[in-house]
Amino acid sequence: MTDLTLEQKLDVLTEGLAVDVTYSYDNAVTYWDGYTRSYQYEKVTPTMDQDGMVTDTTYVQYGENTSLDSYSTFGGQQRYNAFRTRIKYEKTWGDHSLNGYIMYQQDKTVKLNQYNTYLNQNLALKAYYSYKQKYLADLTVSYAGTNWLPEGERFSAYPALGLGWILSEESFLSSSEVIDFLKFRASAGISGNSLIIKNIAEQQFGSGNGYYWGGNNNSASGLQEKQLATDNPKSEHSFMGNIGLDAIIANNLSLAIDAFYEKRYDILVESAGVTSGTLV
Repeated sequence: MTDLTLEQKLDVLTEGLAVDVTYSYDNAVTYWDGYTRSYQYEKVTPTMDQDGMVTDTTYVQYGENTSLDSYSTFGGQQRYNAFRTRIKYEKTWGDHSLNGYIMYQQDKTVKLNQYNTYLNQNLALKAYYSYKQKYLADLTVSYAGTNWLPEGERFSAYPALGLGWILSEESFLSSSEVIDFLKFRASAGISGNSLIIKNIAEQQFGSGNGYYWGGNNNSASGLQEKQLATDNPKSEHSFMGNIGLDAIIANNLSLAIDAFYEKRYDILVESAGVTSGTLV
């Protein structure tokens, strides 16, 4: 496993500007090593008289003692690498404060066998702004995709916006002896999930049950239809909204009130065993 991060400040261009690059690589391989040998053993069979007394014993030997043999088996391999680079900016001037970054990220996993390469890419912008430490805004926009989905549906945009107002910093509350901290916040955004079944848009075929034919009732194998292709699959999406209030009262009581809304769409559902109720 290898992890490497490099960061370079670019104040020579403009104060607060920097860039960093991160790379990770992991190559996991599984082997089994072992040793085997055989041993000679014997079976003892007693002969008894009518009173149950042993009168004779027969020994029969089986197998043989062998030398120690070694073996080695390859179990599997998985290679993972991740790359991320960001251009970061942080600046404070007067009552204003701004920091954020533009990021590109890629994760790739390669396993053995066919259809076992997974690639995810993400281009994102994140910015945080505050004015007088009272009025806050947080913006995130992500454009992400995966090779799990068919071309044309691999990438989606995921924006999110959060706003905050620290009322306890206002003049009408700053001198309050009861309210130590009071913040109102609201946010809304879209998230997604692309971890769906690989190659779900392709029609699947597999080994059939066979067919018996001819005078000798011979069996012939063949193919049969398996999983049906899913028409136009895409990332699953979720719209979420939240409004809330945070407070600290009399330096002793903490309070948080939230109202939350979520609506999911483009959700893939299992269709096994489901048939149409309409006869054609």
